[in-house]
Amino acid sequence: MKTLLIVDPQIDFISGSLAVPKAEAAMLKLTERIEKEALAPTQAWEQIVITVDAHPIDHCSFVAQGGEWPPHCIKQSVGAAIYEPLMQALIKLKGNSAAPRITIVEKGKLQEKDEYSAFGESLPEYLQSSSSVEVCGIAGEYCVFTTLSDLIKHGMPPRNIVILKECIGSFDDGETIEKFAQTHQCNIA
Repeated sequence: MKTLLIVDPQIDFISGSLAVPKAEAAMLKLTERIEKEALAPTQAWEQIVITVDAHPIDHCSFVAQGGEWPPHCIKQSVGAAIYEPLMQALIKLKGNSAAPRITIVEKGKLQEKDEYSAFGESLPEYLQSSSSVEVCGIAGEYCVFTTLSDLIKHGMPPRNIVILKECIGSFDDGETIEKFAQTHQCNIA
């Protein structure tokens, strides 16, 4: 099973309180890919997994609680919403009779626990059965990096991971992700 894994494509990381450089351009590239898939007779992915921050208003990662980040992606806030053009492309994709299953996974829900990856404890069964995983999202050196690390830690062979470089927004212009790909011999597309 082929999986597209989109990490934290949320408003606060694109144009909100914790905006990441070039994140909007990366999400527009991803949106274009998904829009092309919506028109294709067969799909590139059998499933799409989207991780999202869903923080409580007093999350431990926020500066006011002693953390390092401004308040962001507070559950049910505008900033926690999935980037609208991407969401519209996903809705359009679901209109295709061969559309992949789409799963949204929340992380960072507990006040006292920060989570950069949604898969710190284990890989869910729907990811364990993946023959390949294409990974993209925001922010490259934090949540995307940690998610990639957890995929490998929990048994996903690096050769089965494809990093969609142009669909990743990063504070460090992609350096961390490039080093990760070289170190672990992941594919870059």
